[in-house]
Amino acid sequence: MTVAQTFSARKGNTPWYIFGLIVGAVISALGNGARSAIYFSMQADPVDYGEWKSGISAAGFISSLNGFIGKVAMALAGAVSGVFLTWGNYAPNQTQSASGLFAIQLNYLIIPLILTVISMIIMYFYRLDHIFPQIRNDIQERNRAQDASEGENTSNVHGNKDILPQSV
Repeated sequence: MTVAQTFSARKGNTPWYIFGLIVGAVISALGNGARSAIYFSMQADPVDYGEWKSGISAAGFISSLNGFIGKVAMALAGAVSGVFLTWGNYAPNQTQSASGLFAIQLNYLIIPLILTVISMIIMYFYRLDHIFPQIRNDIQERNRAQDASEGENTSNVHGNKDILPQSV
Protein backbone atom coordinates (compact mmCIF):
# COMPACT_ATOMS: atom_id res chain seq x y z
CA MET A 1 0.00 0.00 0.00
CA THR A 2 1.41 3.41 -0.95
CA VAL A 3 1.48 6.47 1.27
CA ALA A 4 -1.26 8.09 -0.83
CA GLN A 5 -3.45 5.01 -0.45
CA THR A 6 -2.84 4.94 3.29
CA PHE A 7 -3.88 8.58 3.74
CA SER A 8 -6.84 8.29 1.42
CA ALA A 9 -8.21 5.23 3.23
CA ARG A 10 -11.58 6.10 4.62
CA LYS A 11 -12.90 5.76 8.10
CA GLY A 12 -16.58 6.22 7.75
CA ASN A 13 -17.15 8.90 5.13
CA THR A 14 -14.11 11.06 5.96
CA PRO A 15 -10.68 10.48 4.42
CA TRP A 16 -7.92 10.09 7.05
CA TYR A 17 -5.86 12.96 5.68
CA ILE A 18 -8.62 15.39 6.64
CA PHE A 19 -7.81 14.77 10.31
CA GLY A 20 -4.13 15.51 9.62
CA LEU A 21 -5.08 18.70 7.83
CA ILE A 22 -7.23 19.83 10.74
CA VAL A 23 -4.50 19.10 13.31
CA GLY A 24 -1.94 20.89 11.11
CA ALA A 25 -4.23 23.89 10.71
CA VAL A 26 -4.73 24.16 14.48
CA ILE A 27 -0.98 23.97 15.14
CA SER A 28 -0.35 26.55 12.42
CA ALA A 29 -3.01 28.89 13.80
CA LEU A 30 -1.52 28.70 17.30
CA GLY A 31 1.94 29.50 15.96
CA ASN A 32 0.70 32.33 13.75
CA GLY A 33 -1.33 33.80 16.60
CA ALA A 34 1.70 33.87 18.89
CA ARG A 35 3.84 35.37 16.11
CA SER A 36 1.29 38.10 15.43
CA ALA A 37 0.96 38.97 19.11
CA ILE A 38 4.73 39.23 19.49
CA TYR A 39 5.09 41.22 16.28
CA PHE A 40 2.57 43.89 17.23
CA SER A 41 3.80 44.14 20.81
CA MET A 42 7.36 44.65 19.54
CA GLN A 43 6.27 47.33 17.09
CA ALA A 44 6.35 49.95 19.86
CA ASP A 45 10.00 49.27 20.74
CA PRO A 46 11.51 51.05 17.70
CA VAL A 47 9.19 54.01 18.33
CA ASP A 48 10.57 54.40 21.85
CA TYR A 49 14.13 53.75 20.65
CA GLY A 50 13.79 56.47 18.00
CA GLU A 51 12.46 58.93 20.57
CA TRP A 52 15.29 58.00 22.93
CA LYS A 53 17.93 58.63 20.25
CA SER A 54 16.43 61.69 18.54
CA GLY A 55 14.15 63.24 21.14
CA ILE A 56 11.31 63.17 18.59
CA SER A 57 8.30 60.89 18.98
CA ALA A 58 7.44 59.58 15.53
CA ALA A 59 4.90 56.94 16.56
CA GLY A 60 2.40 57.81 13.84
CA PHE A 61 4.99 57.83 11.06
CA ILE A 62 6.62 54.57 12.15
CA SER A 63 3.28 52.79 12.56
CA SER A 64 2.00 53.94 9.18
CA LEU A 65 5.31 53.04 7.52
CA ASN A 66 5.08 49.59 9.08
CA GLY A 67 1.55 49.15 7.71
CA PHE A 68 2.63 50.30 4.25
CA ILE A 69 5.61 47.93 4.20
CA GLY A 70 3.32 45.08 5.29
CA LYS A 71 0.94 45.75 2.41
CA VAL A 72 3.79 45.92 -0.10
CA ALA A 73 5.19 42.66 1.28
CA MET A 74 1.79 40.95 0.91
CA ALA A 75 1.52 42.15 -2.70
CA LEU A 76 5.03 40.93 -3.49
CA ALA A 77 4.34 37.58 -1.81
CA GLY A 78 1.27 37.10 -4.00
CA ALA A 79 3.22 38.04 -7.11
CA VAL A 80 6.11 35.70 -6.25
CA SER A 81 3.66 32.87 -5.57
CA GLY A 82 2.10 33.42 -8.98
CA VAL A 83 5.52 33.43 -10.64
CA PHE A 84 6.44 30.12 -8.99
CA LEU A 85 3.14 28.53 -9.96
CA THR A 86 3.57 29.73 -13.55
CA TRP A 87 7.16 28.48 -13.58
CA GLY A 88 5.94 25.11 -12.30
CA ASN A 89 3.25 24.88 -15.03
CA TYR A 90 0.49 24.77 -12.43
CA ALA A 91 -2.84 23.85 -14.01
CA PRO A 92 -5.93 24.43 -11.86
CA ASN A 93 -8.42 21.59 -11.38
CA GLN A 94 -6.08 19.03 -12.92
CA THR A 95 -3.59 16.46 -11.74
CA GLN A 96 -0.37 18.37 -11.20
CA SER A 97 2.95 17.60 -12.83
CA ALA A 98 6.06 17.14 -10.72
CA SER A 99 7.09 20.74 -11.38
CA GLY A 100 3.61 21.97 -10.42
CA LEU A 101 3.76 20.03 -7.15
CA PHE A 102 7.24 21.42 -6.48
CA ALA A 103 5.96 24.97 -7.07
CA ILE A 104 3.18 24.34 -4.55
CA GLN A 105 5.74 22.96 -2.07
CA LEU A 106 7.90 26.06 -2.61
CA ASN A 107 4.96 28.36 -1.85
CA TYR A 108 3.57 26.55 1.16
CA LEU A 109 6.52 24.75 2.72
CA ILE A 110 10.04 25.52 1.55
CA ILE A 111 9.99 29.33 1.29
CA PRO A 112 7.99 29.84 4.54
CA LEU A 113 10.39 27.47 6.34
CA ILE A 114 13.46 29.34 5.05
CA LEU A 115 11.97 32.74 5.94
CA THR A 116 10.98 31.51 9.42
CA VAL A 117 14.53 30.30 10.08
CA ILE A 118 15.92 33.65 8.85
CA SER A 119 13.47 35.48 11.14
CA MET A 120 14.57 33.35 14.09
CA ILE A 121 18.23 34.13 13.39
CA ILE A 122 17.49 37.87 13.16
CA MET A 123 15.47 37.78 16.38
CA TYR A 124 18.38 36.09 18.15
CA PHE A 125 20.27 39.37 17.75
CA TYR A 126 17.35 41.56 18.89
CA ARG A 127 18.59 43.48 21.92
CA LEU A 128 16.11 46.30 22.50
CA ASP A 129 14.39 44.30 25.22
CA HIS A 130 17.65 44.29 27.22
CA ILE A 131 18.00 48.09 27.17
CA PHE A 132 14.31 48.97 27.18
CA PRO A 133 14.14 49.78 30.92
CA GLN A 134 16.96 52.30 30.44
CA ILE A 135 15.25 53.74 27.33
CA ARG A 136 11.98 54.13 29.24
CA ASN A 137 13.66 55.80 32.22
CA ASP A 138 15.67 58.19 30.03
CA ILE A 139 12.56 59.27 28.08
CA GLN A 140 10.61 59.84 31.30
CA GLU A 141 13.45 61.87 32.80
CA ARG A 142 13.77 63.92 29.60
CA ASN A 143 10.02 64.63 29.61
CA ARG A 144 10.07 65.62 33.28
CA ALA A 145 13.06 67.92 32.76
CA GLN A 146 11.44 69.50 29.72
CA ASP A 147 8.18 70.08 31.61
CA ALA A 148 10.04 71.61 34.55
CA SER A 149 12.12 73.90 32.34
CA GLU A 150 9.07 75.09 30.43
CA GLY A 151 7.15 75.66 33.64
CA GLU A 152 4.16 73.83 32.18
CA ASN A 153 1.51 71.94 33.99
CA THR A 154 2.59 68.28 33.80
CA SER A 155 -0.89 66.98 33.18
CA ASN A 156 -2.54 66.49 29.84
CA VAL A 157 -6.21 66.52 28.89
CA HIS A 158 -6.82 63.29 30.78
CA GLY A 159 -5.16 64.53 33.97
CA ASN A 160 -1.95 62.52 33.74
CA LYS A 161 1.37 62.86 31.95
CA ASP A 162 2.03 60.55 29.03
CA ILE A 163 4.43 58.20 30.74
CA LEU A 164 5.52 54.91 29.27
CA PRO A 165 4.09 51.83 30.97
CA GLN A 166 6.24 50.26 33.66
CA SER A 167 5.91 46.74 32.23
CA VAL A 168 6.05 45.48 28.71
